[in-house]
Amino acid sequence: MISRIFVHQWQRKVVAILIAIVVWFTVNASISTTKVIPNVPIRVINLAPSKTIIGLLPNGLLTRRITLTLTGNKEVLDSIGPGDLEVIIDASDKTEDWIPKIGRKHIVSTNPEIDLFHNVTKVSHSDFFIKLSKLVTAKIPITIIPPIGEPPKGYQFLDVWPNKLYHAISGPEEQVEELRAKGLDLIFDLNAITAAELDELGQSQEDLQTDEISYYVPSRWKQVTIPFLNNELQEINDPDAQHLRIDFLKNDLLPIDKELPIRVFYPLKHTNVLNPTNSSLATNNILTPVNGVSTLAIPLFVRDVSRLFLEVVTDNIEISIIAEPSDEGDGLRWSVQFIDPHKLEEEYVRWLMPSHSSNTAGRERPSQRESYLRHRFRDYMQKFRLYKSSHHPLQLEAKLRGKTIKVRDITDQKN
Repeated sequence: MISRIFVHQWQRKVVAILIAIVVWFTVNASISTTKVIPNVPIRVINLAPSKTIIGLLPNGLLTRRITLTLTGNKEVLDSIGPGDLEVIIDASDKTEDWIPKIGRKHIVSTNPEIDLFHNVTKVSHSDFFIKLSKLVTAKIPITIIPPIGEPPKGYQFLDVWPNKLYHAISGPEEQVEELRAKGLDLIFDLNAITAAELDELGQSQEDLQTDEISYYVPSRWKQVTIPFLNNELQEINDPDAQHLRIDFLKNDLLPIDKELPIRVFYPLKHTNVLNPTNSSLATNNILTPVNGVSTLAIPLFVRDVSRLFLEVVTDNIEISIIAEPSDEGDGLRWSVQFIDPHKLEEEYVRWLMPSHSSNTAGRERPSQRESYLRHRFRDYMQKFRLYKSSHHPLQLEAKLRGKTIKVRDITDQKN
């Protein structure tokens, strides 16, 4: 029986099998189907150099995608998905907005093993509009927002410098102008910086500001998100971004190694009531005369400023009692004054400009560094405060007593 099945007239049986195989392949290849493929990317080529398209990414793809309905060979269509093809639109002859028509010649396979042109017979899609726009380049302002998080233990945050940068970008005129008007923000997280990093930087610094540590921002932090480019992250291309740093100050309590002069300031508008003839400063256990000048004989400290700043200004600091009538009785206000602050600022800047040995100064243009130093000096002046101990600011009480102004230290009472 087996011999009769396989051997008898075997030539005819082989021919029949071959014919069946050919028929199967022919029928299978001729079966058509329709398939809907969503989220197909659209690539634009040959766009005029002076033009762009709203929603066009730097890689030539549009941010929008399209849904295609393909009719063709079932076997081929069953094997493809959205990632296997893209639409190519040639804009070489386009000078104004248009509605593209997509046919077989506009779709290409990203898989070299799939031949779409010979296996797709029909392409249909919903209409969409392509808007041409003038290609412009502009500098977008970047505002450095005060950092979030806490500085490493033993340090305090000073500032970020420079605090204003620009990022040059090209794109559709409407979107670029909108972004330029709005600007971009950049913010850092202090929690990402460790005390060990700052300690190491402090040991390697050679400039005069050994208690000021400059942490240069790594490249991965100097990125901004561009909204009209599908929120693409771009590294800031402003040349000044290479100098971008976060400055810290060591939390040291610095002693003032000399007594500070103290005097009375008489505002002219009140001299008919208070003047040197009817209200002079009285000496006591904390006020001692030195060559005719009253000084405050209390050991004092400062914090939140650098050692160099303190060294520059110490000889030009005085405490002023303001002889001004008060609605609150005989109490008088007092303040710390810097004598000839312009001269002090110039001296501070001179010490820290590039002519002196400084790793930090070598990274900046002289004009940029000078601006930074003046900003820092004025910031220190605003923060300047006298302390008796690490957490106890100096508290003085000045009161009129007859024809004298008596000053006493009430720091311990206030704390």
